[in-house]
Amino acid sequence: MPRLPLFPLATVLFPGAELPLRVFEPRYVALLHDLTQAPPPRRFGVVAIRSGHEVGAGNARALHRVGTAALLTDIERDGDGTFAIQTVGERRFALRGLSDDAQHPYHVGSVEWLAEPVGDRDDALERAGRVGARLVDYRRLFGASQTDTLTLLPNDPTAMSHRVAELVALPLEDRQALLACERTTDRLALAGHLLRRETTLVEALRAVPGAVQSPPFSAN
Repeated sequence: MPRLPLFPLATVLFPGAELPLRVFEPRYVALLHDLTQAPPPRRFGVVAIRSGHEVGAGNARALHRVGTAALLTDIERDGDGTFAIQTVGERRFALRGLSDDAQHPYHVGSVEWLAEPVGDRDDALERAGRVGARLVDYRRLFGASQTDTLTLLPNDPTAMSHRVAELVALPLEDRQALLACERTTDRLALAGHLLRRETTLVEALRAVPGAVQSPPFSAN
């Protein structure tokens, strides 16, 4: 079973999404050091924290079971000893176990790579069309035009099902539920439901949701 160094965060990374991070905690500086000493591709696992915090003693006490491998694409060291890194989400995995030892101050996970079954392709294409239309309506509430929204969406239903989650202000639990969906059709169905809910809430409250709208630019 493959092993991945883990970077627990208070966010959910989706395949294809960019995730810039500022790294300063010693355990994750050590993770970066180990990655840069290894041959490419250099990747680590991003898993959302179920209980606990990103930094500090004890930090993450419980992790969600489905995460995404992040490919390290750029790293810069700042004058204060912190690191600014650029990553992009690659593929989903299921976390099957943790192994911690003195060699690694960070978590290392045993992972199972998850396939991306589409389900019925005609159904997936139909659902993708409906979700795209609902996303247009949702983003129009924030001033985005139909053209602006549609240019952000991939043609592939699976890639689109992951992209939609980046473009909607959703609580972590909803984002995690989308990531964990087994099939594309299931993820699109859930995305459609969440879009209806969020659009109704914004229209009723006339206020921008307070949920995280995109991955953070600073963490650990």
